[in-house]
Amino acid sequence: MQLAHAFLPRRFLGKGVERFVFVLDADSGLALSFVSAFAKWIKQERADVIVVNFDKNQSNDQRYMLVNEGQEARNLATSISRSKWNAFTKKEKEDHTDAVI
Repeated sequence: MQLAHAFLPRRFLGKGVERFVFVLDADSGLALSFVSAFAKWIKQERADVIVVNFDKNQSNDQRYMLVNEGQEARNLATSISRSKWNAFTKKEKEDHTDAVI
């Protein structure tokens, strides 16, 4: 069923030249299915498969603390203040993130 779940969007999305990012829950079978279905696209840099794992039992306060920690780490790595960061375009944010990584 997971493999069928991955191949169905490929059939619908396969007409254009857009780039896709698939963000998946940390289910290894689902990730392998998407990598299999989109292997050619991944090789062509038309698709990425990202697997995320998170603690669903955290409070909103705990989540906000993690977001703040991540923003502070980004500020330290880039020397860019939050206000300046928020003024950037999406492309500028991507370029700065890529440079730091």
